[in-house]
Amino acid sequence: MRKNAFLLALVLTFAFTLSGCSSNLNATFAKKLSADEAKAKAETYINENLMANGSKATIDKVVEENGLYKMSVNVGGGQIIDSYMTKDGSKLFPQALELKAPEKAATDTTSNTNTAPTEVPKNAKPVVELFVMSHCPYGTQIEKGIIPVVEALGSKIDFKLKFCDYSMHGDKELKEELRDRFGELPEPVKKLMEVLEIRILAKNVRVRSIEMKGNYAIISHNSKTIKIEIEDSEKIFVQVKKKILEI
Repeated sequence: MRKNAFLLALVLTFAFTLSGCSSNLNATFAKKLSADEAKAKAETYINENLMANGSKATIDKVVEENGLYKMSVNVGGGQIIDSYMTKDGSKLFPQALELKAPEKAATDTTSNTNTAPTEVPKNAKPVVELFVMSHCPYGTQIEKGIIPVVEALGSKIDFKLKFCDYSMHGDKELKEELRDRFGELPEPVKKLMEVLEIRILAKNVRVRSIEMKGNYAIISHNSKTIKIEIEDSEKIFVQVKKKILEI
């Protein structure tokens, strides 16, 4: 009897072992995407689900890192976000966080010891405010996510969509937010925005200075000096911007 029980346990153990091996083998031999396939899949998903209407993200570079594909996602306005994808293309991590030990804040034993709790006035119709940025992919995500909540609560809440008064996604977002508040931008403001965009781009590639000399724009870079002949004064910003992006 004991011998039979031992044999049964041995058979069951062997069966479970084979089952585990089969699962591991399936995971090991799952189809892996090439870097180009992963890039195409990630670009499609990001543009269809995370970007605002009229905006388009591109992936500038894909490298392997820690068993994942690391992707440099260009969301416009000089903003690059490092994202990651599993090699089988099943999971996308739009942004990663560095796991570092948090710095210990200095404790002040004399303050905040007898602070009275803040009184929050009750309201029969709570005010719900959602703060977003015009071209923030995460802002677009939360806007889509909150729609069913607003529809479900209806008149029970006072819902307000508000735009932040600062920009984290470059010149394009700043222009959009100015239009939201003040309408179509006058020509001098548009020119100022173009100057700001060029200054940001120039700083990112370590351009020391840009100056006009006659019909030429002179770009001084760390390693070289670039001379651009300006063919049309109306297109000066376009020509200078194009040359900076080539550095």
